Amino acid sequence: ETAAAPAAAEAADEAPAPDGKVVALEERLERMTAKIAREIASVDERLGDRLHLIDRDNDGIVDVEEIRDALAAIALRQNKFREDPEALEAFIQVALREIDANSDDVITVEEVEKWFDSLEEEVEDQ
Repeated sequence: ETAAAPAAAEAADEAPAPDGKVVALEERLERMTAKIAREIASVDERLGDRLHLIDRDNDGIVDVEEIRDALAAIALRQNKFREDPEALEAFIQVALREIDANSDDVITVEEVEKWFDSLEEEVEDQ
């Protein structure tokens, strides 16, 4: 019985050779993940370039109406909610609640950046 235990342990340590289809799928997944990461980096760069447009006085605080206008403009430019202003307003309200993480009715650039980071994490988890 004791001689069989080491042999069983050695057999368990030996993994079967990876299937060619599995390797191909893993490589495709890596390429897709890299592409998504590049796209997210591009959005991050564009966002960083544009945040200063929203935070005009560079004090790190973003006016709620400016965020509201920016969210509405982005949604409408992407043809989201164009026919449903109530749904657009609901979307904006949810986004503002998510962005203002500490619910102090002051939106900081840091909160906007964290919100986008959380969106990035959601994309990565999908």
